[in-house]
Amino acid sequence: MADDDKSIPFVGIGRRLAPYPWEWTEDELREVKDFLNNFQRTGAHLPFFAMNVISVNERVREEAMDQMRMAIEVARTLGLDYAVTHATGTTEGLVTEREPHRQYLAFKRLAGLCVGSSLTMSIENASNLHDIITCSDMIRSLGNEGLPVAMTFDTGHANISHLDQPPPHLQFGTVADAMEACIDIIDNVHLHNNDGSGDQHQGLLDGSMDLKSCIKRLKRLDYKGSISVEVRPGIKDLGGEIARLLEWCN
Repeated sequence: MADDDKSIPFVGIGRRLAPYPWEWTEDELREVKDFLNNFQRTGAHLPFFAMNVISVNERVREEAMDQMRMAIEVARTLGLDYAVTHATGTTEGLVTEREPHRQYLAFKRLAGLCVGSSLTMSIENASNLHDIITCSDMIRSLGNEGLPVAMTFDTGHANISHLDQPPPHLQFGTVADAMEACIDIIDNVHLHNNDGSGDQHQGLLDGSMDLKSCIKRLKRLDYKGSISVEVRPGIKDLGGEIARLLEWCN
């Protein structure tokens, strides 16, 4: 596990955290690229809010795909190692049983845009792929096609129910057990806690998960990917959260 990773957002909901993909200037790209030279491993989170890459309306779908394409181009220009993406969108119940297939085709197109660069598309257990088994199966299938894909394992998402289903980590036992089942494809971890009732993005000790055991398990498995502390901006002692993570890693 690298201690000096850096992940940057390409999305803005409410308070803007970064330019949208089409807003980047050449000067900004150079400035960020120079800054990222300070880190061994770098990544970005691609747009996901209101992105319907599986819409049955072709113009809606292609607009979303074009915005994703622009974001991937920025990530490639910056020389990033990974770009996190959610399985977003809906067919609004028209052909619900085909949504996983449409999601697969969308990811296949997007991952194809990463070919020939250092960039891996890292698919998160989120949105339409909240279920860990469904998510990991899709990633392995895309990988078997020779595409540069991996998994961003989100601890918080693994701990909350979705569509009246139990928390997805229970299929494996603990969250650490779920991580181990996916270790062959994980290249990034979103680390945050909650009480199981919602996606709260709380501090590492502020919830029902034993995240220390997750880090110890990753260390035992010789995990070499990134770990992103993904707590809410309202948490004031971010330095303390990072210090705690580094303590667990050592």
